[in-house]
Amino acid sequence: MVRRAPTTRRDVAIPSDLQRSIDVVAGAFDRSLRMPRGLDEMLDRLSPVIGYDPQPPSQATLNELRRRLKAVETATTERVSDAVASMLRWLLANAPRIGWRQVSFILVAVVYPLLLTIYSKEITEFCRPTTRSERRAVERKIQETAGTVAPPSELLRCRYVKVDTLNVRTAARRNSSCVASLTLGDLVREVRSTKDWTLVEHDHGDVHIRGWVFTRHLGRFKG
Repeated sequence: MVRRAPTTRRDVAIPSDLQRSIDVVAGAFDRSLRMPRGLDEMLDRLSPVIGYDPQPPSQATLNELRRRLKAVETATTERVSDAVASMLRWLLANAPRIGWRQVSFILVAVVYPLLLTIYSKEITEFCRPTTRSERRAVERKIQETAGTVAPPSELLRCRYVKVDTLNVRTAARRNSSCVASLTLGDLVREVRSTKDWTLVEHDHGDVHIRGWVFTRHLGRFKG
């Protein structure tokens, strides 16, 4: 999962554990579990703000946030997701007025902990490692739909990810920096490879990823 930050943000390293929480929550929304459709887009638009230095919002904003949290707290089981969606829509619509650093504070201190709590069962299921039989089923599906991926001539350079998570690194070394992570079933283009490492490219929306991955974690399409 790759997210682009706003062009106005200052480059700030996001702690790996926090980024993992962000990706897990957003990934759960992407999987369209029992969360309402549209919340994944709101999360995608809000998540890059996390790069700003967080600062507490004004008292008026805190009061409004308390009111909306109360609505989540008192909502019935069937309506809790709607209350969360309403809070995110409010935050998204008022972010410029509230301030980006203040929105960053709200995301870190309130939104993500709230989502992790409410959707803990779904997120736990999402984080569950896939079994060998599940991975084989994914591979079979990929092979069956190979013709829709690319023309046969281009499939020779295409590979797919065979593991739950595959780190993309800046160099063909274990200790090199990780620039992105790919997930089971993601398709990549092979640029060149060695016995242990493969240089790949992957497009995620308008984000272009290029880096090295373990060769053994890539699958080839059948000729």
